[in-house]
Amino acid sequence: PVGGKNLAATIADEKLRALEILRFSSMPGTSRHHWGTDIDLHAAEIKGPALHNSTYKTGVGKKFYDWLVANAPTYGFCQPYNGDPHARNSDAYEHGYQEERWHWSYKPLSAPYLYAYKKNIAALKPRGYAGEKAAADLYRDYVLNVNTACQ
Repeated sequence: PVGGKNLAATIADEKLRALEILRFSSMPGTSRHHWGTDIDLHAAEIKGPALHNSTYKTGVGKKFYDWLVANAPTYGFCQPYNGDPHARNSDAYEHGYQEERWHWSYKPLSAPYLYAYKKNIAALKPRGYAGEKAAADLYRDYVLNVNTACQ
């Protein structure tokens, strides 16, 4: 028993904890920002929190987001986390990051990085942090479940 629980129950609790954390943050070594290909965009004129989808659904934030959707692809950018992650690539992945209207990826670099990540995924498995066992089967979905326009 671990803390009065059996190991299976402890791992289940840790997995639920990992899923909650992954709603807002990537696990160690899995952030596309660390590839140097992804950025978060916000304009000073936008009222509201920079990292909230609601900020980009009305007013100046919506106008900014609509411009990105219409024009960013012309410059090589795509939105990796669009829509519901369960609907995004539900045939391949059970989990994934929620939509992030502020998060954009430079596809000419990020697509080859994603391809390389897929080829080396076992070697890139996150290790060395609390909860790694519980999250071991989750990292693939969170890294790979991106908008198909970004692949």
